[in-house]
Amino acid sequence: MLRIVYHHVLLIGFLAVMMRPLQASAQEAAGVAYLKTGSTARELAMGESGVSLVQGASSAYWNPAGLAMHGSQEVMATYQRWVGSVRFYAALGHMTRGLQDGWGGFVQAVTEEGEEGKSRVALATAGLGYGRRFGRVSAGIMVKGLAEHVLTETLYGYAIDVGMQVVWYGVQWGMVLQNMGSVQELEAFTAPLPRTFRTGVSFYPLRMVTLLDNQPVLELVVTVDYVHRPDAHEPFWGKGVGSWHLGGALKALDLVEWRIGYITRDTVREFSLGFGVWFNRVYVDYAYIPFKPGFEGTAGHVFSLSTRWL
Repeated sequence: MLRIVYHHVLLIGFLAVMMRPLQASAQEAAGVAYLKTGSTARELAMGESGVSLVQGASSAYWNPAGLAMHGSQEVMATYQRWVGSVRFYAALGHMTRGLQDGWGGFVQAVTEEGEEGKSRVALATAGLGYGRRFGRVSAGIMVKGLAEHVLTETLYGYAIDVGMQVVWYGVQWGMVLQNMGSVQELEAFTAPLPRTFRTGVSFYPLRMVTLLDNQPVLELVVTVDYVHRPDAHEPFWGKGVGSWHLGGALKALDLVEWRIGYITRDTVREFSLGFGVWFNRVYVDYAYIPFKPGFEGTAGHVFSLSTRWL
């Protein structure tokens, strides 16, 4: 009993400290700006929404509280073709520890075309996180180390995400504070982290199950998120840019899922589409994201491949 209470107090205290607003400086650099974009196909197909819904390995990026809301182990690999020559590569993992605890981590590299047309790593990130469940509530933290290439220099830094999820009679709510931390600066160039506040709800307006064993036949989930990125030197609730992220997913017989999403006030995209298919324990997900006019390339493509086991 004392050990359980100790874990609860430690996690809650850590979250309370990290939720204080941290200061940032000047303009965003290209490398750390890639932290704004996720790397998992399901969430990107749903308009980067689902902070309340995400579970398992994907939680390592979107909300570490979801690490405690999934009962199986999972590994995932993703590839993302983005604007121009930008490419995202990532590997994510999730491991349960009992019925209340979950661990997760990821490594990610973002490449772009450098001098003489050669590909270079613009940003490399790795993170390790922990989530714990308290009945209907879960909380989690993710600690990340990063290295970004700026001009001819490599700058190092760290970032911390803290999140929470609540399940209440079929409705789920979640929130996360992302990219709290700092990164090295050059004398003539500053590179603040893109601090982000996400909150949202998800619900199931349609759910059909079998009469005999109550297994889902057809299931529709809707997600509504609000994302706010504060200006430099502002707290998370201060002046900045906000956007709405809407998503929907229709799943049939635990075999296939069709997805759609929409984002407001985004410079690159608005609508997104995608699907997921399952073969035994293998999961294949894809997202198609059309770009707005003026961007190199007509659309982004995201592929995720994962497997789960107990």
